Amino acid sequence: MRKTIAMTLTVLMGTLSLAPASADEKAYIDQSVMINCGDGSGTGFYLDSTHIMTAKHVVTGCDSAEIISNSNMKTTASNFFLDPKLDIAIITSERMIVKPVATDSTVFKPGQTVYIVGSPIDGLVLSKGTVVESSGMSSPNRIYLQIPADHGNSGGPVFSDSGLIGMVTAKFDDGQVIAYDLDSLLQTIELSKKSPDKQSSNSAVSTSDNSTLPALQISLILNVIAFIFIVVLLIRVRKNRPITITLD
Repeated sequence: MRKTIAMTLTVLMGTLSLAPASADEKAYIDQSVMINCGDGSGTGFYLDSTHIMTAKHVVTGCDSAEIISNSNMKTTASNFFLDPKLDIAIITSERMIVKPVATDSTVFKPGQTVYIVGSPIDGLVLSKGTVVESSGMSSPNRIYLQIPADHGNSGGPVFSDSGLIGMVTAKFDDGQVIAYDLDSLLQTIELSKKSPDKQSSNSAVSTSDNSTLPALQISLILNVIAFIFIVVLLIRVRKNRPITITLD
C-alpha cells in the first residue's frame, strides 16, 4: 500500500542530519541515484527512507520511474509530487537503496568548493567545481556554479564539504550550471506536506480529463433527439395546413 507523501514528510526535518566536515567525496556518489522515467533520465537523492527528490522535468510525462544506485541496486518510484512553480519533484520509492542525504545549512560563498553527482553516460559521476554566485534573497534562491555537467546531472545533488546545499536544475550555453539552494528544496518539501491533493501523475490527470466524456455524449444525444422531434413536428404541421385559393 502506498504511503502518502504528506504523512511521511512530517518527520523529514528530524531525519535529515548534518554530515561531518571533510566527508569522503565517494560518499556523495553513494548518496545519489540514477532515475529513468520514460524518455527522461537524470539523477536524484533520498530525503528519507521513502522519498526521492529530483528535477521535475526528469519525471514529467511518466507514471513510474526506475531508480538505480551506483552499485546497480534497483527499485521503482511513483506517486509523484510536482512543484507547481519550481523544477522540483518528490517521488515515492518502494524501498530505500542508498542512504538519505545529509545537509549543510551554513552560508556558502563565491569561490567555495562544491561537488555535484550526475549520470551523463553510464553510472554516477562526481564533478568538482566552485560557486560563482548566489541570487541572494530572491525566491527561489539559485546557486550559479562553474563545474562540469551534462544532461544526466539534472536533479542531482550539490554538496559542500559538509553536506547537501542544493540541487542541479539547468545549464547555460556557456557551461555555467544553475542549482536551487537548500532553502528552496525545503520549501518544496513543506508545500508537499501542506498540499497532498496536488500529488499527481499522468494517469490521474488522464482520468480527470476523461471523466467529462459521458456527460458530453448524453448532452449531444439529447440535442440530436430534440432536433429530430422539431423537424418531424414541422413536417406534420405543414402537411395538415389547409389549402387556400384566392379568386381575383
